[in-house]
Amino acid sequence: LNSSQSSTPSLHLLPEYTAALTKEHSPDTAGELPSKVLRALFSLSEHKESHEVRMALVRDGAIAPHLLAANDDDQTTKSAGALVPTLLTFLQRCPKDSSEQYLTLLVLNNLSIPMENKRLVGLECGAVNVLGRMLLEDVGCHLLVIVIVNLTFCDASVRRSLLLGESGGTTDDGEVQLVDCLAYALMLSSITTEQLSTLGPIPLHSPDGTRHTPHELLSILRSTLSTNFPNVIHNNGNDDQDHIISPLLLLSDNENCPFPETARWCLCALKNLTRPGKWNSSSGSSDGGSSGSSS
Repeated sequence: LNSSQSSTPSLHLLPEYTAALTKEHSPDTAGELPSKVLRALFSLSEHKESHEVRMALVRDGAIAPHLLAANDDDQTTKSAGALVPTLLTFLQRCPKDSSEQYLTLLVLNNLSIPMENKRLVGLECGAVNVLGRMLLEDVGCHLLVIVIVNLTFCDASVRRSLLLGESGGTTDDGEVQLVDCLAYALMLSSITTEQLSTLGPIPLHSPDGTRHTPHELLSILRSTLSTNFPNVIHNNGNDDQDHIISPLLLLSDNENCPFPETARWCLCALKNLTRPGKWNSSSGSSDGGSSGSSS
């Protein structure tokens, strides 16, 4: 794998880059080899002019003419390579708040920008599942949500699949409900710092060791907030009508809001998921606006 440490990043080294990020070759995510590889991948994908390179990185270096049509209904576009699944596996091995976690998320964010990559990265490779589960465990990591924002800035067919959980990649406990993940993170990140301290950690597992689903975690959080801070949740006596009112008023007060950036980006992702219409790939515009994408 010496070639993967070349000083000049190259798309031709993609197989070596991918292999270098596996546990076999990089048991320590903070090692010199994965650091060089991640910097090379970021360099290849960081510029807006890197559109075709971003597409090729997701497809094992191949760019066929039909891929440029961005037709998500065309089954021939669903040919993701090994890089994104390898990055997602590597990401889950990274310590929280580490430089390698940050750089891996930046690379994934770049690869999530092209419209042609949304379905492959988010659904076929299971990025939405992985990022959603990680967000539940680390609400303070707003870069996780930024990647989700880019993946949800997509056309109607991909957006529908994201909402319905039609994903090829799954976590060990099945599909991750994206809206529930975002709602949980939004609610937890937009209460006051004092309230968060009083609540303490929300249990991610049941007593028998089974991981709670996002929907279960959201219900636990709502119940806990209702018990401890009745003014935070207003339900008019109907549990099915629970919704956030007071927390969102805190977003303009960064000092009292524990994770304001997470809250803001969650709102962007939810906005993307509620956009009407369909992306017009030929004109490069949509009837839903472009404020929900981060390039």
